[in-house]
Amino acid sequence: MQASALACVSATLALGSIWISDQLAIVLAVAGACEVVVATAVFRARREQIARLALDPAAYAIPDVAHYGRCCIHQRKRLAVWLAEMVADARVPGNFYLSDRVARFARDIERLASELATSAPIDPVSAVACRRLLTHAVESPLYNPRLPPEDLLVALRRIRAGIQAV
Repeated sequence: MQASALACVSATLALGSIWISDQLAIVLAVAGACEVVVATAVFRARREQIARLALDPAAYAIPDVAHYGRCCIHQRKRLAVWLAEMVADARVPGNFYLSDRVARFARDIERLASELATSAPIDPVSAVACRRLLTHAVESPLYNPRLPPEDLLVALRRIRAGIQAV
């Protein structure tokens, strides 16, 4: 918030100082641009921290984490479609995910997709874990060949346990 406020103040002062000094206006504009970069970095880091915390059930006492978990639950149908499309496109070249792993665990992925598509209650940690499985390539055994293939099966089973257990 402070970086955003400073960016706004710097931009306003830069506009106001154009008639006083071009050099001052340029310095203030550069300062404003730097504050925008800082505000963006802080915003993204905070968002990532909330997403990581959402994998811990104890962190749901934090309102922002609870809100993030609820948002992921509301995305469950979209996640189900994404998983189903992944299995359907497993043999199409040019995918970012590891097609051999998707083909190997296609039944488990399809089962998860069908369970997500239902209206069965889902634990927010499972919804967050599913979202991260699909969107965080470095951490995901769907995308990262350095991770063992069995990690994908473990992740799918953990996510499914959160759908069935609630």
